[in-house]
Amino acid sequence: MNTTLKNNGEGWWHDLINTALMNPVLDQRRAIFTNRSLRFDRVEAVGFDLDHTLALYNCPALDGLAMHLVTKRLIDEEGYDPAFVNDMPDPDFACKGLIVDMELGNVIKIDRFGYVVHAFHGRHRLDRSERRKHYGDGDHIPHVTHHDRFIQVDSAFAKPEVLIFCALVPRQTEGQYKNLWKTIRHHTDMIHRDGSLKKVLMADPASYLDPDPEVVAMLRHLKEQGKTVFLLTNSEWFYTRAMINTALGRSCGPENLAWVDLFDLVVCEAKKPSFFNPKKPRQMESVDEDSRVFIGGSIDELEERVGFSGPEILYVGDHIYADLITSKRSSHWRTMLVIEEIEDEIEIHSELPGFARQLKDVDHHRAQKDLELHHWEALARILENTEAPPSEQAMARQLLDQCTLMRNRARKALKQYIGQRESLRSRISEAVNSHWGSLFRAGSELTYFGKQLEDFACTYTGRASNLLLYPKKHYFRSSFDHLPHELESM
Repeated sequence: MNTTLKNNGEGWWHDLINTALMNPVLDQRRAIFTNRSLRFDRVEAVGFDLDHTLALYNCPALDGLAMHLVTKRLIDEEGYDPAFVNDMPDPDFACKGLIVDMELGNVIKIDRFGYVVHAFHGRHRLDRSERRKHYGDGDHIPHVTHHDRFIQVDSAFAKPEVLIFCALVPRQTEGQYKNLWKTIRHHTDMIHRDGSLKKVLMADPASYLDPDPEVVAMLRHLKEQGKTVFLLTNSEWFYTRAMINTALGRSCGPENLAWVDLFDLVVCEAKKPSFFNPKKPRQMESVDEDSRVFIGGSIDELEERVGFSGPEILYVGDHIYADLITSKRSSHWRTMLVIEEIEDEIEIHSELPGFARQLKDVDHHRAQKDLELHHWEALARILENTEAPPSEQAMARQLLDQCTLMRNRARKALKQYIGQRESLRSRISEAVNSHWGSLFRAGSELTYFGKQLEDFACTYTGRASNLLLYPKKHYFRSSFDHLPHELESM
């Protein structure tokens, strides 16, 4: 076999290692998962977001910096007691997929139907009776993006806000929670807008970025396949050029623009999600440093410049609303959501072999035993309320005794299955996140985040560079859907 060096000096050994060691068949953390089938050879252009997509951050360092800047402003400008910082929850308390209830001051997790599964007021976990008092037992939060009350935490940048909110909520009285959240949100916006956060990041990118060594190879891989590759980010041009070389694992500074060669088009300050609204077009403005770099614009102009549209374009991003929901609704682009947390969840499940299967089996047996219990209870009620003829009373008592025995056995078994189910759920949830459990699942149901993922992400994965591991003509095939009655016959 005649093997030649390629990938600009990365060499044949680079491809060998990727194929042999990082193949998603062997390491599920590197897999791309599919909700809606996608033929990759029909994708002509692939676009990427920057932050938390191509540029991976050292989240503890970034979150710590953001919290320091925001808490300082809350103390200096709003007059909050500095002691509130001591009440900050652990960093792993805040995660994607949570809902902030601005009216009651709670942070909650809901399933796909809006049922509140977990809730905290500050650092106090609400028990079932407290949740029922506030939210009832119904599936009653179907529109969590209603900004008058509910705010979804759908971005990694929002996690510090949740921690600060939970530290301050116990110090507020009812009726002040909404104003508290808006104050925190205002100062979080301001550290981004006035450059105070980015100034620190740009001064020392290496302390706040966690480069993925496969990104450059992945971008070259796509271009070698003949695909048009573009960058579409809300970040400003000055910030993008200051951070991207470090994010790509390069040691050169912002003056080196060789990285632009990895893309056919670069669009900064896109202002997503409004970028995807064709009714509000903005003109792209060229950047003097490079003719391939633009500021602003709209989806129509981008599609015109890349020469492709709709399902011919795959867009890869980390923000489920700004990157996926709006692009899917307005443009019919194919979508891929980058979820860094999925790598940890997959690893945890691999350390608990068989737990997911056990939980599924226990849920099935619990449902069957529940039906059986109702059957024996119904039969016993009929026998108890029926007056048998004297000649058949002995037989009726015998039947009732038998029903009672079977009912008690079913009740005992059901109780055991419920206990097993709760034990398995607790074990899995505690392993993933001791406060909230899985990002994707709430018991046997999907979370609200999981439902959005199912509805709007054609594909999803742990990191954008996983595209490197798939061939040009790969068919991302979704799993076969089953209705409940079909599962019963399997």
